[in-house]
Amino acid sequence: MNKQKQKFFEKQYSVDNYFNKNFNSSIVELKNNYWNKAYKHQVYSYLKNKLNISEHFQLEYIHEYLDESLLSVKKADHLSNERNRISELIFEFCDDSQDTYIKFMKWVHRNVIKEDFYFQKTPTIRLHIPGQNFSYPKWHSDCFLGHSPKEMNFWFGLTNNKESGFWILDLQKSNKWLKKYEYDLENFFDNASLEGEGYCENVFDKAKEIKNISDHITIFDGRCIHTALNRSKKDPTTRISIDTRVLLKKEYKWETIDQEPLYVGKGIKKAHFKPGGKYGYHEKSIMEILNE
Repeated sequence: MNKQKQKFFEKQYSVDNYFNKNFNSSIVELKNNYWNKAYKHQVYSYLKNKLNISEHFQLEYIHEYLDESLLSVKKADHLSNERNRISELIFEFCDDSQDTYIKFMKWVHRNVIKEDFYFQKTPTIRLHIPGQNFSYPKWHSDCFLGHSPKEMNFWFGLTNNKESGFWILDLQKSNKWLKKYEYDLENFFDNASLEGEGYCENVFDKAKEIKNISDHITIFDGRCIHTALNRSKKDPTTRISIDTRVLLKKEYKWETIDQEPLYVGKGIKKAHFKPGGKYGYHEKSIMEILNE
């Protein structure tokens, strides 16, 4: 990462934004299980139909109904982009459930962020299945992956797990850790997990595991460094979670350095995080949708 980008992110990590000013924290947990239940019911029905499961089952044990063809992982250009067939089915579900998603965004506007905002065009649902071992932990913040550092992340679970395996550092600790890398996000992402023996334990001592994921919605500053873990032997259940991001319309700005955009996703779809287009933000802000 060039020095200009490092300076840019150093500044972004040092300023207050809407989240800090309005929540007086970088991580907030809202007790509300309506959306957890709504999405859980829809995902359950979708998978039951797609997988031709005749009996009743619990989403926490969906892995008992998955064969190798659904669990085998496709190799990709980056470990972060590797996924299996069951994950691809869930991506299809996200594309097919836009009505529920728009209702959720309207709820966010009415109850949480009472200002106009842009929002991620399609939410992400993730399955963490026992025995599926990826290269975790992958400590990162969303802006490491092309998102704006002014985004807010909404995250909640669709399963009732003893251990969520989702860990997060608050903004102050995230900033302190990133400062060690002089705000070189690429260097951090490539090398943070190689900091030496005991590295993971030291970070987990400072981080927080999100609890009560099936009846809370966790909102956090997009600059917070976080990670997911493989499912543990202590809780050999499948964890299913949903996450999405919003950005205040008044805080939106398309940033470039040397004519190269900063907000370009590093995933398979290489989304440009701006309104419109096939990926990235929805083409309309929430107020534009409400005024239709």
